[in-house]
Amino acid sequence: MARLPTPGSDDGNWGTVLNDFLSVAHTATGTLQDAATIASAEQTTNKGAANGYASLDSTSKVPAVQLPGIGDYIGVRLSSMTAVDTTYTSIPWGSTTVTQGTSLSFDSGNPTQVKINEAGVYSITATADWSDTGKPGTRFIQIFTECLFLVSDQRSCTGAGTGTTIHTLTVTLYLRPTDNITVTVQCDAGSDTSLGATMLVTRCA
Repeated sequence: MARLPTPGSDDGNWGTVLNDFLSVAHTATGTLQDAATIASAEQTTNKGAANGYASLDSTSKVPAVQLPGIGDYIGVRLSSMTAVDTTYTSIPWGSTTVTQGTSLSFDSGNPTQVKINEAGVYSITATADWSDTGKPGTRFIQIFTECLFLVSDQRSCTGAGTGTTIHTLTVTLYLRPTDNITVTVQCDAGSDTSLGATMLVTRCA
């Protein structure tokens, strides 16, 4: 059994004791037995780096910036449109207001959709700012995805059409690539009315 030499007690045995000790980590030729393992081991310089390995923060968790797509977001807005009675009109987003990451995108050539590029859990918040003046009745807002999921909410306008109605709808969904997000609106009571709108989509996981 390999052991360290004992001073004063190993006269004539130092070579044997030393070889036994060294053979634990070395081959008979003197090379390290684990040379291949050591050569391929990850280096601390690769922590948190591309093609390296994830680091941990002070709470022993992988930082969000090192997780794929977490925190990606896109915000779109519409300045004005007309919603018509009995017609669920898809909102044609006018522009991209904020964006980060590549998990989702907006194509101005197909303005009614926000496109999902990577599978994940997404939080969707859509807000409609109805111009209710002289337009009493109920307002409807819906969030659709290409997987046919629908969440809907309705809101009566304030008073007898004397002000504005801020209408917000939020949902969190697991979405796959091409599960594009569409928001539709409708007003009833035999009239049409104008509105502005915004939508923010954030990847949560």
